[in-house]
Amino acid sequence: MDVREKGGTRRVALTEAMEERLLQETKSLVIFLQVALRNGKIYGLSNEAFLQPMARFQGILYSLLPLEGAISLREAEGYLFVNERRLRFDLEGFLSYTRLVEELRRRKIGEVTFQEEVSGEELHQFVSLLTLDERAERPWELMQKGLLQRGVTHVSVEAPVSIRFSSAKEGGKGRELARYVFLKGIGQVRKVLNQTAAAERIDIKGSKRVVQSLVDLILGEDLFILGLTSIKNYDDYTANHSVNVSILSLALGSRLGYSKLDLYRLGMAAFFHDIGKVRIPEELINKPAALNQEEFKVVSLHPYYGVLPLMRLKGFSDIVLRAMIASFEHHLNYDLSGYPPLSQRRRLTLFSRIIRIADSFDAMTTARVYRPIPLLPDQALAIMMDEAGRAYDPVLLKLFVNTIGIYPRGTLVRFDTGEVGIVVNVSPLPEYIHLPQVELVRDSKGNPIEGEVVDLAREGERRRIVRSVFPRELGINIVEYLWRR
Repeated sequence: MDVREKGGTRRVALTEAMEERLLQETKSLVIFLQVALRNGKIYGLSNEAFLQPMARFQGILYSLLPLEGAISLREAEGYLFVNERRLRFDLEGFLSYTRLVEELRRRKIGEVTFQEEVSGEELHQFVSLLTLDERAERPWELMQKGLLQRGVTHVSVEAPVSIRFSSAKEGGKGRELARYVFLKGIGQVRKVLNQTAAAERIDIKGSKRVVQSLVDLILGEDLFILGLTSIKNYDDYTANHSVNVSILSLALGSRLGYSKLDLYRLGMAAFFHDIGKVRIPEELINKPAALNQEEFKVVSLHPYYGVLPLMRLKGFSDIVLRAMIASFEHHLNYDLSGYPPLSQRRRLTLFSRIIRIADSFDAMTTARVYRPIPLLPDQALAIMMDEAGRAYDPVLLKLFVNTIGIYPRGTLVRFDTGEVGIVVNVSPLPEYIHLPQVELVRDSKGNPIEGEVVDLAREGERRRIVRSVFPRELGINIVEYLWRR
């Protein structure tokens, strides 16, 4: 167990056994909150039947807060999440679970967050408000107002976010959840970049929660989250890029057979790989013309700059060390050319070689001010394959192509029939990586359709991909498609 001090609060780097215990504690947290709420309504807030479960709820919450920084309880379509961990209850706790879900849904409360500084009195006031009559047009707004009126500043409530889960046939954790985590990840990277620019301590806890959610999604059956990496944000490149690189790296790590813990370590390294960019002047990052020699020297310092804010973190851990190395090495090639220059030859870490591939692929397929027309995914992969053995680990690169496919999820393709479709899935079999599943969006005459999903690997399927297509050529909004699918 690695115990650290941060701002006077004990921080613990969790082992797998402790993670399991944490999950059990969060279940107990939910149970005692529901019992306290039920008894408070029946017996009143001064009765021992309320005070005892309330004390248990408070005690568990106080034991969790130093580990997590904040505790968010979120209800989504009948499921409960604590800090993005979906809770699954056995028969014994299921009744409390469902009652609390019903309570939150009646009040149209989507999320409750307890900050680390929350007092016992604030918790008492929060539960007291929950025992009041919830009948109102917008009850969660009344709850917010009531908290403010009672001076409760370390408990907050939010309206629901509709998180619809895929059916068992579709598999996975749910596409709305994937979109939610994707956007939350971009916001978290933006927060980390701002903290780095201001020389403030980085929010590791928030980043950890995002990466854990990404790992869970990658390990699910439905890899819809991979398709979201086709979403590119021209104006917020570094934040969007960092999340994309994390997802792509995790997909490759999963294909390598990494354990959940190793995937988490890899995801954290990828998440922080580009934070040194904030130290580079924006006029160089966004220069439309080629950099001169002196300007390139400045830009090539960003891997080094990325190490410095991570070094300032208290409680030096294996995760932080791996992130530092990845930041330093992510622009070094497989043959050790690239930057920053090394004083002596050494083998790049496996994490760095994975992130190098993911970083290059996402960068090549994203429009930048100095390259307004990006490469199509299959074009980028072809260029990268030509550089295998020099810029990229050839074995990892081949596995990367097998993982995302020649035409990755979210790629727009044209068939020999004239039809156009969006790739929605790729085959896990190497011999079929050029034969994805495609949802038709244009018929042979170019008319918009909501067509069938065509499996090109299916025996008897005669359609063949002619080429990939830029969405803007046909006026197709890939982001809108992925957001409604």
